[in-house]
Amino acid sequence: MLSFTVLIHRFAAADDFRIVCLAPDANEIIFDIGADKYLVGITEECDYPPASETIPKVGSFSFPCVESIVAKNPDVIITSGLEQSKLNKDLKKFGFKTVEIFPSDLNGMFDAYKKIGEICGMENNAEECVLRIREAVNEIKLKSSKFNYIPKIYLEIWDRPLMTVSGESFLNEIIGVSGGVNITGQYPRAYCRINSEVIIKHDPDIIIILHGDYKDMLSREGWQNIAAVKTGYVFNDIDRDTLVRAGPRLADGLRQIYLKVKKYNDEKTSQK
Repeated sequence: MLSFTVLIHRFAAADDFRIVCLAPDANEIIFDIGADKYLVGITEECDYPPASETIPKVGSFSFPCVESIVAKNPDVIITSGLEQSKLNKDLKKFGFKTVEIFPSDLNGMFDAYKKIGEICGMENNAEECVLRIREAVNEIKLKSSKFNYIPKIYLEIWDRPLMTVSGESFLNEIIGVSGGVNITGQYPRAYCRINSEVIIKHDPDIIIILHGDYKDMLSREGWQNIAAVKTGYVFNDIDRDTLVRAGPRLADGLRQIYLKVKKYNDEKTSQK
């Protein structure tokens, strides 16, 4: 879902235009289109690209400081969904213009580029960035369409409790483009808790861990019989932020999953 609380139309942003960005993925988009000169405040999690270190911080993603945000006197505040939705409503009560960005698929991410480009008067830059990402995605989609096998993939974003992604998350589409199928695509919530027994039942061919060390996972009761564990197709070498952030680095994360699926296909084909 991508929703814009306030639509802001301007042909070009004034030199003193001020943006406070609370969402790491939106921050990366802002830098990608070259609009970072308008940033006057970001959250602590907005740590990429490295130049973000020079932007003043207004708290964390989960606990942004309203007083710090107000003090920046922003023309627009960009937020994420889920836990930031209430904050978005509160900021509106203060009279601030807000844009809430929470893509559920790739088109939603491209729409986010377009809207941020419009806000900053950098529509052409945004279009060029979208074209670059589309080309990378389409290239991988073409390659993966030729695979003989479609592996079942379990993507673990946290382990206490176990959390994964559903069909409501853009990561579900990313898994599909890579040539795999998300075993939890039918779940209703974008980022959802999952029962260990359910994962065992689905018996994924590939497991991708986006947090810490996965050695503890290998010792979970019943997981020794999961196909991915038995064959060694358990990976934790993908930079988490290239996948969980719907921004310019998503194509890199997609490519990493694709390479896992390709390896799986190559090995299965060689065993025929």
